[in-house]
Amino acid sequence: LSYVDDVYAVSNSAPLTQQAMDRTMRFSLLTQMDICTTVKSHCFSTTRQFEVQVRPWDEGTQSSVAVHPPTYLARRDSFDCLGAMLHARTPGNTAPRIAQRREQALQSLERLQYIPQPAAAREFAAVLSPCSQLLYGSAVMEVPTAQKKTFRRKIADALCPGRTRRAAEAVLHILHKGHVLDPHVAPEYRRIACWARQVNNWAWAVNLSAEAWERRHNLRRGPMALFSNAVQQAGWTWESATTLSFTDEAGMPMVYDAANATEAQKSLMCHTLRWALRSKPLRDLAARRPDFAGVEDGIDGHATRSLLVDENSRLTDYQRGILRSVISGAVATTGRTGMTQLCPYCNMQVPETTRHLFWECPAWQTVRQQHGAAAWNTSQWPACLQLCGIAPTSWTQEPAMQEGPAKKVDFVGKVQSFLVAVERAR
Repeated sequence: LSYVDDVYAVSNSAPLTQQAMDRTMRFSLLTQMDICTTVKSHCFSTTRQFEVQVRPWDEGTQSSVAVHPPTYLARRDSFDCLGAMLHARTPGNTAPRIAQRREQALQSLERLQYIPQPAAAREFAAVLSPCSQLLYGSAVMEVPTAQKKTFRRKIADALCPGRTRRAAEAVLHILHKGHVLDPHVAPEYRRIACWARQVNNWAWAVNLSAEAWERRHNLRRGPMALFSNAVQQAGWTWESATTLSFTDEAGMPMVYDAANATEAQKSLMCHTLRWALRSKPLRDLAARRPDFAGVEDGIDGHATRSLLVDENSRLTDYQRGILRSVISGAVATTGRTGMTQLCPYCNMQVPETTRHLFWECPAWQTVRQQHGAAAWNTSQWPACLQLCGIAPTSWTQEPAMQEGPAKKVDFVGKVQSFLVAVERAR
């Protein structure tokens, strides 16, 4: 036993409650399991008279024992037990506790920057604790826009530490799972997925959704209002109480009936939802950063990440780190750092931009010849592929991009290997 969550103790008196807590504490000490310090809100009571069937061991007969009247346990401010502070008060304003939870999560993200872990382990650690705390309750309540911007910056820093020029959208939506990590996208994904799950499983959810749909034009607050806004953010339409209409990646119209959806339909809806919610951050990225032009029409995530995740790619950890910097737009040229405007590696007397670094600077002509890049005609390439090694879905002018997924992955891998080689030689 290595992990325990949600431990319950049921009793009918304050002494028995304390005894259960003491036993749990002794168990944690014997097994060397730490119990984290948290703040809970609970009020212990029995609310009505009830009857218990008792079978005495010595007589073998069954009898009824009536317990009355309703008894309430003694109220205290808190129980200092189990390594936790258990508050015995009725739930009130939760905003301070949520703010405290999010502040602790931000501190965890800052510490995560300095932990020497590979990208996969860093993402797992971010999802497991800090991101869950930052987005706690976001399925049913709004997260302020200012907090979303702070959360996004901190999460991108934790996942891609030491690269101040990286694009947060590229880190979250190209290198990682943006529908889980991006505070601008994850709440919308949670709201729609939660609605679909509830409507599929419970009749009361269908009735609630039908009532909300009838008043959909007047919804101003509450979970259903947030759900309606999330549908609009995804570019979808709330057709009826239990159906959504949208277009998939290929532009084909689709209708999703949440009440009667099969597992295959649920999976397809979630995949399409992730694609739809990812489109806006990528469009914003292309508009803000010219070196990412081309991602606004969608990216081929499999081809873009294949060299990073392929164990047979023969990339060292150092080279994988360089590739992550290239894909996230974090290449620190002298023109961007402001140290000098001219390229220090050649005599062309031009600024060192990423385009000049990878494709024009004569200092790296040998690297281009070694990787066959000197023969590529890059004049028609989108900037995202040319400068960041990101494969767009809509661009197929290069013959290798039209010869099937395997050829496309191989070609994008060659481009990325060349970009890594130039940056490493530099």
